[in-house]
Amino acid sequence: MKYAYLGNWEDNPANSNVEEVYLKAYLKKCGYNDTLIRKAIYELKHAANNPIDDLYKNNKNVYKLLRFGVSVKEDAGQNFQTVQLINWKNVEANDFGIAEEVTVFGQKERRPDLVLYVNEIALGIIELKRGIKDVTLGIRQNLSSQKIEFILPFFNTIQLVMTGNDSQGLRLHIITKFYMRGHAQKNYILATYTRKFSKIIDYDSIKYRGINDTLVAVAGSSAFGNFIASKYNSSSLSGSLLSSSIFSFKTNHGFK
Repeated sequence: MKYAYLGNWEDNPANSNVEEVYLKAYLKKCGYNDTLIRKAIYELKHAANNPIDDLYKNNKNVYKLLRFGVSVKEDAGQNFQTVQLINWKNVEANDFGIAEEVTVFGQKERRPDLVLYVNEIALGIIELKRGIKDVTLGIRQNLSSQKIEFILPFFNTIQLVMTGNDSQGLRLHIITKFYMRGHAQKNYILATYTRKFSKIIDYDSIKYRGINDTLVAVAGSSAFGNFIASKYNSSSLSGSLLSSSIFSFKTNHGFK
């Protein structure tokens, strides 16, 4: 599975965790009519930008829509129809993209190094550091970005939170208490949920920055982990919002 390079989004003032124009195009390609598309995107954006609920609940609600689809009626009196935001049966039918330097405006702006999009819904964030910098700096940065004074709402759709550098072994740190240690081979794809996507991160597809042998720490949301646990009996991947396994990956990115 190849990710399309979406470009550098540093100067885009309207970056979002739901890129509505492109999501509409994807759903149109799937055969849904304009009314169903409009209502499905409304429900997704409502879940992804609900100011009343906390990050855990919003993320869990978004996950349900991603996993099981959005139930909407075309007109009053008609039966509900399910709009599938992700095609789980035919992986190749989905649109995979990766954007770099994605500026997100909140109370204070943040700029994740890489954001992974599936059908133009932001599902993953990767924070990269040079080998001379401790990998825990990236973990701290990802954690602080989830505070209300930064870009908390952007994380409502995020299912994977990652950090890495090109030289350092993983270390557990007091600030990283919600990260658990683990390892994986190059072709072991982010546990079995991402195997469901075939290769949600293809190690040979992202070559535009040219550095190899990266260590990446991965955090999955609770709903994400609970799905893995229930489907594949992997209880080690369930827990709080940032509970995860940390895997050793090879990627091909540059670092700060």
